[in-house]
Amino acid sequence: MNKNDLRFQKTEIAIKSAYFLLKQQGAVSVKVNVLCETANINKTTFYAHYETVEHLHKQVCKEFVVALLSQCQDVDKFLTDTRSFAFSVLSTFESRLPVIEMLYNNDLYAFVNDVEAIFMEKYVPKSISEDYKLSIRFCIGGAFKLLVAEKNPVRIQKTVDLVEYVLHSQI
Repeated sequence: MNKNDLRFQKTEIAIKSAYFLLKQQGAVSVKVNVLCETANINKTTFYAHYETVEHLHKQVCKEFVVALLSQCQDVDKFLTDTRSFAFSVLSTFESRLPVIEMLYNNDLYAFVNDVEAIFMEKYVPKSISEDYKLSIRFCIGGAFKLLVAEKNPVRIQKTVDLVEYVLHSQI
């Protein structure tokens, strides 16, 4: 099937919209037959686009995280202005928390794993050393764990200070 074909693209939108709608309605797991009925397609059409609902879920989540990171005003400043970067990411994520929880079935660790993978792929220059990449991963995971435990202005400030310290001690 040609992915540039308008019919293919419209079906993709219908499948993803149906999936999102079912998740909004509280479905923890989405069944193919319910998804197909909601998208007004048959199973053969679904399987021409995705191997499984899990593959669809992973694609929807990946696209969501890519869009979310692109909404962060200072996402490209993580090396030069870590403080602005951190506050921009926190603000953006906080504003979309209900959607994050819905898509990830409240599994915020799965969400942060996707954020880490996509951030490393899209925003971290390939020329950065493996040690520095490890520090970036540490900061993403560590900041997340600190802020999930308790989100208050003092803890947020301390977390940002720690991220800034770790990232700038590596340069």
